[in-house]
Formats: sequence, C-alpha cells, structure tokens
Amino acid sequence: MWQIILDFIVVFFLIFLSRIAWIIGKKKEQKQIRLFFKSISIFILLHLLVFPLIYMKLINQNENSIRIEKNIISFERNEKMKQAFEQKMEIENRLIKKHKPELTDFTNKYSNQLSQIPWNYLDNKRILKFDSFMVTGKTMRQEIPGGHDYKEIEIYDHSNIKLLELNIFNDKENLYDIIKQYLTELEIDKKRINKKIDDIEKNKFWNYRQILPYTLNILFTDNFNPQSRIANFIYFLHNIVVLGFLLTIIINLFQFYLLNNK
Repeated sequence: MWQIILDFIVVFFLIFLSRIAWIIGKKKEQKQIRLFFKSISIFILLHLLVFPLIYMKLINQNENSIRIEKNIISFERNEKMKQAFEQKMEIENRLIKKHKPELTDFTNKYSNQLSQIPWNYLDNKRILKFDSFMVTGKTMRQEIPGGHDYKEIEIYDHSNIKLLELNIFNDKENLYDIIKQYLTELEIDKKRINKKIDDIEKNKFWNYRQILPYTLNILFTDNFNPQSRIANFIYFLHNIVVLGFLLTIIINLFQFYLLNNK
C-alpha cells in the first residue's frame, strides 16, 4: 500500500510541475519563451509519466516484452523480496508461535462462551477464566496524530504467563466475532504476501518509481531494450518525443539568441 501511495505522490508532483510549466508558458509574451515552457510541460507529462507507466504495465503483464539487464533485475528483485519477507515475518509474528495455544482451536473450543461476551463487558474491567487460560482486554489508541482505537486482547495461562497478545482493529461487538475477524484478516494478509512473493519470483514486481530511472536516459542506454512488437512501437514513439523535445529546445534557444543579437 505504501508503495502505491509513494508512486501516487511522485506522479502528482510531476503533474503539478507539468501544469506549472504550462501556466508559465501561457503568460509569456515572447513566442520562443512561451514555446520553451510549453515544450517542457509536455515533455514532463510524456517522458516522465506516460511512457514509464506504459512500460510498467507491459513488463508486469509479460516480463519478456522488455529486456532489462540481468544485474538490474537481480538487484530490484532482491530489494523487493527483502521487503516482502519482512512483511511476511511481521504477519507470522502476529500468529501464534510454537508452544503457544492455537488461537483457532481456542476460539472454536470456547465459541459459545466467547460469542456471549460483549466487548464492553471485558473492556478494561474483567479477567475471564477458562479451563487453561485467562483473557483480558482493553481499548487502546494509536500514539500518532489521528490514531484509531484498537482492541488489545491478552491471553495468559493460570501461572500468569502471557501466551498471546492481539492488537485488533475491527468493530465487532462480541469476543468471538472479534477474534474470528482477526483470524480472517490474517489469512487474507498471508495470501496477499504469498502472492506478492510469487509475483516477485516471476519478475512481476515493477512499480512506477522503479521503472522511471531506467527510462530517463532512453536514447543512450542498453539496459532497457524492447522485445515485443508493442514494446518496440512504444519505444519508437518515446524516442521520437525525446528527440523532438531536444530539437525544439535547440531551435528555440537559437532563435532566442538571434533575436537578442539583432
């Protein structure tokens, strides 16, 4: 999610820059300066936004559509895999570890009792005792600006040794539904991260910020080469845009120089 948010911030910033350049160009009276800023605006939009997004779509749909140097792919894959495994470890740390009671079995075994216990009955008020466990709970608030309330549930054995602590963000009313929703969300997270790891192994891991640096120097690099027909066509258009921009800048600067030396 954070990767998508960061991509969105970069895209929004570049759109903003493109818009500013266009507005500045419109306000200039001299034709050459006006065309100069408008060219920059279009160049930012196409070169830094449109084409990298198209490349990202192509390579994630078919890794063979664009050939990227193996050392680059290896580096990017390792970075993504590292992040994915850190997320997986975080999820697994939220699960019950070895020598701890199996939460699913605990929930199913005491489902009738748990379903009859409303949260406000337990919330920072009571300790519930079962055959082998004790359960306490309280409502907490995240220590960040605008933080949300969450339910903290702790399970102890009768020797008062903490076996498990759950931090749960859901609005379910009884203890059984609260824990079941937590387990459901864990399973969803596990499937999501496993799919992410599987996609990374298939080289389907590219996002906008990753692909952008390899498309900046599109005219003078061998690290990024199109292979499929559609990729070659897009690559050709991209080169035309870059060459057209460079040519426009050169002509405008030359005309501006001539006008100022008359």
